[in-house]
Amino acid sequence: MTDICSNVISLVISVLIGGAITLLVAGRYYAKAAKDLKAEASELLRLSTMTLRALENAGLCTLYRDSKEKIVDIVIRIQPHSSSVRSTSSEHNHCEQEVSFSELSQVSRSTLT
Repeated sequence: MTDICSNVISLVISVLIGGAITLLVAGRYYAKAAKDLKAEASELLRLSTMTLRALENAGLCTLYRDSKEKIVDIVIRIQPHSSSVRSTSSEHNHCEQEVSFSELSQVSRSTLT
């Protein structure tokens, strides 16, 4: 009987020690992964913002910002291109369209529900 009790106690202690080691190793790994993910997301946000500002400066879109200067909506101007014939008249300019991403996301959300 004491043999079985000592084996059970030994097993429980081994499982607890193994669990603690696993928790420490996995915790360090996930902490590093979270730090790396945060840095990558920050870099992607910086690059995306630079790209959007360049598009806005080129006159291809309009960015709408909140009071903290965070971009909350993007309106992209779409102009048709003439494929083979170039026209010097301004008749093609009246076909310009604007697309808002907030409107698109509302449409896609309403079609999903």
